Amino acid sequence: MNTNEKFLFVGVSPKPFRGKNYWYLDEQGVTKPNTYVWVEMGSHNRKQIVFVDSVKLCDKENLPFPIEKVRKIISQTTKEEAKKANENWEIF
Repeated sequence: MNTNEKFLFVGVSPKPFRGKNYWYLDEQGVTKPNTYVWVEMGSHNRKQIVFVDSVKLCDKENLPFPIEKVRKIISQTTKEEAKKANENWEIF
């Protein structure tokens, strides 16, 4: 592994728990805060849209979670999915 390698960790919250971070790895390195992404979450690995609270660029020495155990972002949401998710989040 490259010692200069950087990892983009994404802190996400499932609806309606904004601010309760679960850390996911974004292998593409494109996720921005205050957006929505698809992840597998929970003991049944249910695919769902979650809110991105924060992003953190880390090197190997300051990872928030062990790289071999971290879950990964599946994909970014489409504009339509993000709009619908945002409307649903506003209820809470």
